[in-house]
This record gives sequence, C-alpha cells and structure tokens, in this order.
Amino acid sequence: MLEKTLLPEDIAKPCEAPWLEVRQVTVAFGQNRALDAVSCAFRPGRWTRIIGPNGAGKSTLIRAMVGLVPVREGQIEIMGRPAAEYDVMARARLIAYVPQRLEALPEVTALTLVAQGLYAWSDRLSPNEVQARAWQAMQTLGIDHLAHCRLPTLSGGQQQLCLLAGALAQNAKIILLDEPTTSLDLHYVERLYAALRSLAAQGLAIVSITHALDDANRDGANATLLLAKGQVLWDAEGFPDATTLAGAYDMPESRFQRFFQHCEAELVPAGPDVDIQTDEVDGHRVLKFSRHCRRKTVTENDNLGQERCTSPLHPQAMPKGIAGGVGELVPPQKISCGDEIAAARLRRTRFGLALLLLIALILCPFLGHGGFLNPQADDTASSIFWSLRLPRVVWAAAAGAILASVGASLQALLQNPLATPFTLGLASGASLGAMAAIQFGLTGLVMLSGMAFTGAFVTMAAVMAVAARLGFRNPLYCLLAGVAASMFCASLGLILQALATPLTAQQMMRWQLGGLEVVGYRTFWIFPCLAVAWGVLFSKAEALNLISVDASLAQARGVRVEQTRSITLVAASLATALVVAICGPIGFVGLLVPHWLRQRLGADLRHLLPLCAMGGALFLVLGDTISRFLEGIAYLPVGVIIALIGAPAFVWSMTRRR
Repeated sequence: MLEKTLLPEDIAKPCEAPWLEVRQVTVAFGQNRALDAVSCAFRPGRWTRIIGPNGAGKSTLIRAMVGLVPVREGQIEIMGRPAAEYDVMARARLIAYVPQRLEALPEVTALTLVAQGLYAWSDRLSPNEVQARAWQAMQTLGIDHLAHCRLPTLSGGQQQLCLLAGALAQNAKIILLDEPTTSLDLHYVERLYAALRSLAAQGLAIVSITHALDDANRDGANATLLLAKGQVLWDAEGFPDATTLAGAYDMPESRFQRFFQHCEAELVPAGPDVDIQTDEVDGHRVLKFSRHCRRKTVTENDNLGQERCTSPLHPQAMPKGIAGGVGELVPPQKISCGDEIAAARLRRTRFGLALLLLIALILCPFLGHGGFLNPQADDTASSIFWSLRLPRVVWAAAAGAILASVGASLQALLQNPLATPFTLGLASGASLGAMAAIQFGLTGLVMLSGMAFTGAFVTMAAVMAVAARLGFRNPLYCLLAGVAASMFCASLGLILQALATPLTAQQMMRWQLGGLEVVGYRTFWIFPCLAVAWGVLFSKAEALNLISVDASLAQARGVRVEQTRSITLVAASLATALVVAICGPIGFVGLLVPHWLRQRLGADLRHLLPLCAMGGALFLVLGDTISRFLEGIAYLPVGVIIALIGAPAFVWSMTRRR
C-alpha cells in the first residue's frame, strides 16, 4: 500500500504553495556558469514549459532539481523542505525524471524498463502490482504492443516513449521531462500531451523542456519559463511576446511576429469553455492558450484521452492492483502471453544448466589422464580421487561461478559488455600481489590470498580515482583506465619475474597460466567468503539493472548509485582476489558466459546472475577435465584450455548474432 501522501485523491487536493521551488540557484562547471541566480516555482495542477536557445541551462535546471548536478549557490525546496533533506529514495517518490536519451541499451524488455520506474516503491508493491502499473502506463501511451521487445530493437522514439511510460508509472507528484517530444511523431506527441494534460488536471506539477515553439498552441501548458544564458527572462502564464523571444534567441522580432500570427490562425475551440486571450503583462503582448485548445487536424480526436490517454494515476484508469487491493492485470491475456514465453525459456535454461552441472560434478572427478578412475581399486586411486580430483572439481565449479558472476555484474555497472575482472585490472592487480608474495617467500595460503586481495583492491581504487578524475559519468573512461592499469600491473609482474631466481620465476610463470592444482581441502575455508561476495552482488542486482540503462536515471529513480558502485566493486575485488590467489588468472569465463546467457535470456541480473554462476561453473569444470585428459601429452593448465575454447567461441557467437 502506498503512502497516503501519494494517493491520487490527495494529489488532487488544491494547494497554492509551490511543490518545487528554485531560489537563487547557481550551477557552474568549472568557470562556466550554466545557471546564474535562477529563481522559479512550480505549483500543483500546473504544466510549465521551459524554452530557450541551446546552452541556456534548461537541462541543467532540470538535472539540478532532480539532484543530478551539484548546486554551487542557492537552494532548491521540495514540498517546502530543502532538497538536501531528502535522500534519493524519498526524492524519487516525489519527482519523476525523463532524460533526453538513454546512456546504454542493454538486453532488457520495454516492460522491464517501464517497471524500473517503480524502484522507489519496490518495498511496498508486489511484483504483480509493479507489472500491472507498468503495463497500464504503456497502454496510456499506446505502446503496450512493445512490452516484450528488447531495447536494442526499438527506435529512438519508441525508447523515449518507454521512458515516458516509466515516469507515468512512478506515481510521483512532480514530473520533469527533458525534451520529451524530440523523437516522437505527431501521433505520439498528441498522446503524450493528452496524458500530461490529464496529470496536470489531477493536481500534479508538470515541467517539460521543448525547442518546438509552435507546440505552444497545442500542448496545453499553463505557463512558460524562458531561459537565456543561464538566466530567467520570462516566468509567467501564457507565452512571451515577440520582443522577449527575439532577445533570447538573438533573431529578428519579425520572425516571432509571424509565429504569433500562425498560432492565432490555427487555434480553434475544442469546447465551449475555450478562451484564447491577448493580455498585457508588464507592458508586453502575451497570448494565453486554453488547456483544451487543439489544432484543427486533431480536434476530431479530442476524446482520445478519455480511453487511452487517461493518466495511470487516475482511479478509473488504474487496475485494481494499483488503486486499492490486488486485482487482475490489464489485460491479463496480453501480459501472460509474453511472460509465459520468456518464463518458459528461463525455466528450460535453468533446468538444463542445473542438470548438466550436476552430471559434470558427478562424473568429472572420475575422468582424467588414463581414462576412468575407480577410487576403490587401491589406496593410490582412492587418494588421487579424494585428495586431488574431487577438491579440484569443486574449486573449478566455485571459481567459474564467481568469475562469470563478477563479469556480469561489472558489465552492468559499467554499461559495457567487455568489462571483466581482467579488462578492469582486477585480475592483473591480484596477480601482481600474488607474484610479489611468491617473490618474497610468502607462499602460505593466508599471505598469498591477502597479497592478492591487496593488489586487486589497490588497482581498483586507482582505476576508480583515474575514472573519477576523467569524469566517471562516462563508463568508457573507467574501462580505459582499467586497461591501462592492467598493462601497468603486467609490466610490474614481468619486472618481478626478471629479478627472481630461476626456480621462483618458473613458479610465477606456471602460476600465471592459471591452473587448479589444489591438494586437499585446506582451502575450502575460502568458500564462505566467496558465498558472501556473491550474495552481495546478487543483492544489488535490481539496482545494477537500472544503472546498466542509465546511471543518472537510476539515481533519479531512487538508486544510491555511488553506494551501489562502491559495494559492487569491493565485492568483485574480494571475490576475484580470492579466486586468483588459488587458481591464478583464468580469462574468458567472465566474458563469454554472461554474453551467451544475455543473448538468450536478456540482461536482467536477477535471473542472469544465478544462471551465470551455473554456466561459469559448468564451463570451467569441463575445461579442467579436458586439461586433465591432456596431461599425458603436455602440461596445459585450465587457463590455456579456456582461452583456446573461449576466443573462437566468442567470435562465433558475435558473428552468429550478426
């Protein structure tokens, strides 16, 4: 059940005080002031359009109100309280934000993207209620037929509509839209305007940025905020006069006079209460457009909003599961059809991987050089099975599960399918720490693991510091910093190897190849640490899903991005360091397994992480079994086998998809 302050009947109550107020706010990027002492207020039941030339500070103002850019001077108040008093989750329950475009296009469905708008309410809504509200929001904009399409297959306009639907489903009091109609055709522009008019009529505060001035005679907004060079030139009802517009856009006044004449010619009444006025505000001629004005071409569709463009917040438009009590989904047959297909594919994949992994764990300890091993044949065979084969297979499964899961988590965090423990320098840092331990004779398991973890953590801290310096909002910087750190650690490792004695250098070289030369069960104490690290990654799956689409949008929807990023990187560093300390660097598991599964099942980490754990475990167990079969011919550690199999398999997978 939602909080009372956000129920539709409370939203509709009249309120004269502004819900969102900007007081003398200054935002600067270096020496450039994007906003200079800007003041404005947005009240319930009103739709304000923000206009202005490029570089005027329109998007910066929206992002400052959402909390995505720091305010140097001034204050922003939400519901009469300073914005700084709200955490990201509380702010997301009050403000919905729609960016211009997405940062990345992961393999998630449109319905999943819309449902992510309800992240701030995830602790109060059941999965059925989340799905119902997301579906209803898509119906509102007429895009329910896109529900089960993946984002990379959608056009830019369709992606924008999904973002708008997510904002409608968010159940916020204030909706901020950054150029929402840029990629939309006329049909969907009218649907969007009808939905926003309905929301404003119910008492919500709507703020939208537009560059299309001719939309002013059909969008139905109540007021206009004109920005130029980071300052407010107009903040009043109606629309600025030609003189003010000419000064803001640095264009001839006659150009805007023709624009006003064109608007007056095309506006027609859509009902008996329409009022088109010419008024004087501070000595300027102003056109005031009624909320129900339309162009002639769409007047006959004036009732479109009654059936399909009604706000999902309106009690008549909401399914019972949202308005009060849990009811049936709308329409249940359409939702279940797409969900049953996806759920059936997920069940088949989960069952198949679990069955194959179980078979591999049972049979592979008996297989190796010399064929089938019978542990009951003699004491030597029994010792080989229980002390060598079985621990080795168990460690292969654990290492494969961790490497694949860490790879999937990092790829979501950095919005890049190439992000792995190796490309980010985690494995190289852990390898450098382990090689330093070998060089100084610290070969004990605790010391080796501790040095490997220290190397991985220091390397990741350096990568994050460099990426933050370059601008962490772009995940590519983090990836480039990781590649540089990996090469630097590899160089230091070569120096250590060159300075080592021949015996120590040979130990380093064999260890770098990546192997599972485990003896006995004394290393099994690491498994609880690995389980904790994996559990931490899984607990952040939903937040990582939002970050994989757009980090700024994720923060606006209630995700604590910096906290999630730090926790994920620490857990990934710990897990990678412990695996590398025992098995050495083993590549391609964290790249290939998530790639395969993401292609088949999508990028939802709530399903992907358990499957990656099973797939990575199966992949490494089979690779280690092949390595044991080849021991009689040549010493080929499992790291070499995995690379030989993984590289061509990855290329084949990419070409097959193309």
